[in-house]
Amino acid sequence: MNKLCLALLIAFAVPSLASAGGGNTKSTGTITFKNHSTTDTVYLIMSASEAVVSGTTIETFPGIGRTLAPGESTSYTSLKGGKYFYGFLASRTAPTTLAGAVRRNATVAGGQTLNIKLP
Repeated sequence: MNKLCLALLIAFAVPSLASAGGGNTKSTGTITFKNHSTTDTVYLIMSASEAVVSGTTIETFPGIGRTLAPGESTSYTSLKGGKYFYGFLASRTAPTTLAGAVRRNATVAGGQTLNIKLP
């Protein structure tokens, strides 16, 4: 009887466990930004939501933005394929507002690395 139960368990439960895990085989994308300026610092915001990028203020920037010194780069990894919005402001001094930020979008596919030059 024990052998029968064990055989049934192996026959039905083990294949179910293997297929339930499924494994996430979707590849993700990467967007890398590089500050090509030799003098200006770039203040960068990126999000899948255009509202987040356009609604970011200098007060909320430290929580969601990244600052790139001249020549520095940063990458956003593990991105699902789709459209992403970004805004940046290049300045020699710390800005008091992000009103003049340039806003753009980029589309990345799974497994793709997109390199964006700033400013």
